Amino acid sequence: MADELEPLDPKTAVEMYLQERRTELSDASIQAHNYRLRHFIRWCDEQDIDNLNELTGRLLHQYRLW
Repeated sequence: MADELEPLDPKTAVEMYLQERRTELSDASIQAHNYRLRHFIRWCDEQDIDNLNELTGRLLHQYRLW
């Protein structure tokens, strides 16, 4: 279907996010965001989440508890 989302892995999503924010934030802020988001990538790896389209509110809550 044309209206389905393309798969998006966590690492690529983080890179896209940081690239978008680069014009708004200082280098130090980008580094801080990157550091914190590495924990999210690690959690996704541990949960075998390789497509962020699979994330649900419940899974995000589990991440917050992790």
